[in-house]
Amino acid sequence: MRVVALLSLIFGFIGLQLLDGQVFTHAVMGVVFGVLAIAGGMWSAWRDRLDKACLRTGRVLAALGVLLLGLSVVQLPGAYERQARFNGRSSSAKESP
Repeated sequence: MRVVALLSLIFGFIGLQLLDGQVFTHAVMGVVFGVLAIAGGMWSAWRDRLDKACLRTGRVLAALGVLLLGLSVVQLPGAYERQARFNGRSSSAKESP
């Protein structure tokens, strides 16, 4: 599960940094990947609770998942309007000759 948590963190943080105008979509994906990272990290920490190094690794992955989740949730309120404005401008630019 550490691999799942790590991949979720990588894809979540990369998604938040993409500048393609789909801010809301990337924030929602960040929420999903953050929850997956938390679940994977906590599962790994619980499963390997006798090994201190693996326990710490699982907890660090879960903490980074909480950070990703928090950053994504903070972006959500204004992200939909920004994405709608961006999509409106890009579609009007495609329509005008």
